[in-house]
Amino acid sequence: MLLYGWKTGQFLKFIKKFIMLEDVIFSKKDIKPFLHQPILFVVYLFKSIKLRARLPAMFTFDIDWNGEAAAGLDQAPHEKPS
Repeated sequence: MLLYGWKTGQFLKFIKKFIMLEDVIFSKKDIKPFLHQPILFVVYLFKSIKLRARLPAMFTFDIDWNGEAAAGLDQAPHEKPS
């Protein structure tokens, strides 16, 4: 969310709200998801550099579909190769 907060034009107001709200990832019962966030951020940062893509795009890169056929899936499953 911090990536998008600076774009609002009211960054200080955004930070105040961000700090005051209850975190949906942090839980005293299960702290691992919270601790993995910085690691995931670094992974996405390196991927964005490697692929020369914008950082926010990396967070959905593995689930995005641009409409093109995937490699090796050029034909419909019910068609026989010619």
